[in-house]
Amino acid sequence: MPAYDEIAWEKIPNQQNSFMTTAVQEYIMHGNHPGDFLRCFLCNDLKGAAEHADDVNGPLLFEWVKWFYNQAPYECWGSSQRFYAWIQKGGVLGRAPQDNEPTTPEVEPRELP
Repeated sequence: MPAYDEIAWEKIPNQQNSFMTTAVQEYIMHGNHPGDFLRCFLCNDLKGAAEHADDVNGPLLFEWVKWFYNQAPYECWGSSQRFYAWIQKGGVLGRAPQDNEPTTPEVEPRELP
């Protein structure tokens, strides 16, 4: 994977749709939640990605895999756990915790059987 400032944004599949380029950049750099197609793709949900793909992105699924494999941080895609952790992290640039936001999830204690 290249350094973050060396990501080949110009090689993103579906260049004719600037929304896709922006959505990928915003997700990787800031952890912004993308649309349904990219969410499913990033979570490794092939069925969902195919269902939400438009006529351009559907045939480009393999190109999307190649681009993410060669260009994107491995921590940001490949499973729903990685996807949601990346959003929580705030992408490459990170995010500052909000006021009154717990830094770790609250877990209710439970009794063992």
